[in-house]
Amino acid sequence: MINRLPTQKPIKHVDPQDNQELMRLENTCNIEQSLLEMTNYCTSCGDCVKPCSFLKREGTPAAIAQRELSQGNVQKAFECSLCGLCDAVCPETLSPSSMILEMRRFAVSKGFLD
Repeated sequence: MINRLPTQKPIKHVDPQDNQELMRLENTCNIEQSLLEMTNYCTSCGDCVKPCSFLKREGTPAAIAQRELSQGNVQKAFECSLCGLCDAVCPETLSPSSMILEMRRFAVSKGFLD
C-alpha cells in the first residue's frame, strides 16, 4: 500500500450556517485531492482500460485526471457507468470510479449541467 499524504489547501473561514458555501469548499477539496492522487499514483498500466469501453475512449485514469486539471471538462464523467471494474483490477489499489464520482459531484455543485 502506498502511503499518501493529503494535498488540501487551507480553507478560509466560513460561517457554519452557510451550508451551500461549506458544500462548495468540500467538493472543491475532494475533486482536487482525487485528481492529484490519480495523476500521482496511477501508473497507466492499462489493466483498467482493456475491459472498459469508457476508458478505451477517454484513456487511463491518470490521463483523465490530467486532462481535467488542465481543461476542466467534468461532463465526460457522466459517460462512465461507475460499475467499479476499474477499481477491482487496479494493481495500485486506486479507485478510478471514486474519482469519476467526485467529478460528477463537482459538476453538479458548480451547476455545469442543464
